[in-house]
Amino acid sequence: MDSPVDITVENGISGRGDVFLFKIKGYLDAETTLSLETKLEETFKLNPKHFVFDLSELEYISSAGVGTCLGALEDIQARNGTLRLAGLKENTRHVFELLGFLKIVTDHATAQEALGKVPPP
Repeated sequence: MDSPVDITVENGISGRGDVFLFKIKGYLDAETTLSLETKLEETFKLNPKHFVFDLSELEYISSAGVGTCLGALEDIQARNGTLRLAGLKENTRHVFELLGFLKIVTDHATAQEALGKVPPP
C-alpha cells in the first residue's frame, strides 16, 4: 500500500445507482481522514443516497477517523440516506463501541450482507 489508507468506491451495486460501497483499507486517523473526506465530497456530487463502508481490511481507526464517519453519517442522513458498516474487526469494533457510534449506525458481518439490507428505492 502506498499510503496508510486506501479507499476505493464502487457504484451501481446490484443495479442501484444510489448505493455506494466504500472499501477502506489500512489506517484511518488524523493524518489520513482527509482522504476519506475527499472521496465523500466527490461522491456527494453524484447525488448518492445509501452508503456501505466495508471496513474488513481496516487495521486501525482513531477517534478522528470515527469523527469523520460521524460527519459522513450526518451528511448522509441530511439527504435521507443510510450508512451501514461492514466487516468490523475486533480492534476497530472496540473503538466504534467506545465512542458510541454503533448505537446510531447498523453494522454487518460482510459488505454483501450490508448491501442486502439497503432500503429499496
